[in-house]
Amino acid sequence: MRERTVDKAMLFSNAFNQYLAWSLSEQLVGYLKRPQIMKLSIALAGLLYVLPAQANAQIEVAEASIAELQEAMESGVVTSAQITGMYLSRIRAYDKAGPNLNAMIWVNWDATAEAKMLDRERATTGPRGPLHG
Repeated sequence: MRERTVDKAMLFSNAFNQYLAWSLSEQLVGYLKRPQIMKLSIALAGLLYVLPAQANAQIEVAEASIAELQEAMESGVVTSAQITGMYLSRIRAYDKAGPNLNAMIWVNWDATAEAKMLDRERATTGPRGPLHG
């Protein structure tokens, strides 16, 4: 079984993004008018989009195809759990923090746990098929 490493930069980036969104919403929103809040939200969405990409520069989930994601998992560059975390971070950035798009009808916030289970299965028996993970 291959040893998995944790990308500390990505973990720090996700924690920093969550703190930044909370801090700005709690401290600044009371002092700003609606147009200023909208401008700040758009700027924050851009920042929250860029920071995780810099922390985990080897793959950009927003632009990657399924084949590219599968190749990255096969080569050990990234795990299903990491990809899932990146997608959940994007959902938080656009639906919860940033512009509050409400683009998702339902989100499985336990998806990372399921992805970890699929990573263990991939490590022991190989992928089930082209969409495994």
